[in-house]
Amino acid sequence: MALAKEQGVQLFFVMPPKLGKYYRNIYATFKALPSGVTIDLSHPDQYPQFYDLEHSFDGGHLNMKGALLFTKKLAEEFSKRL
Repeated sequence: MALAKEQGVQLFFVMPPKLGKYYRNIYATFKALPSGVTIDLSHPDQYPQFYDLEHSFDGGHLNMKGALLFTKKLAEEFSKRL
């Protein structure tokens, strides 16, 4: 992060939905990052659309409809941080 800042690069770390068994380990690291560089889209209570079967390809991936919803929400959250 320090090297990116020196180079004028702004990093953002995204926590995606549907991580399954990997969620706990990844989320602990994610929460240790400074809040200004994180975008958390992983919570089913906040983003139920990402967990809807209609938007799923399989247990860990979104289909095209789900990916479009995710990309739209990610863009909204990203624009709030610029």
